[in-house]
Amino acid sequence: MRLAKFFFSLLIPLITIFFFSSLPAQQKTETKKVTFKGEVLDLACYIAGEKKGAEHKKCADMCIKGGAPIGILTDEK
Repeated sequence: MRLAKFFFSLLIPLITIFFFSSLPAQQKTETKKVTFKGEVLDLACYIAGEKKGAEHKKCADMCIKGGAPIGILTDEK
């Protein structure tokens, strides 16, 4: 019984080490700071009916707080 406990106490760490050593190493990627200027939209309403602007702000706030996906509408095309 003691031998079995000793064996399993070594086996689990070895399996864990083998598993994590076989995973690919994360590569560092360069990041670049970017600034967007535009209107924050809830995409659900914008895609359904291009709803945007001050008249849609209250609905957009509720949708975004409820988990709707968001986007940024810019002047660029």
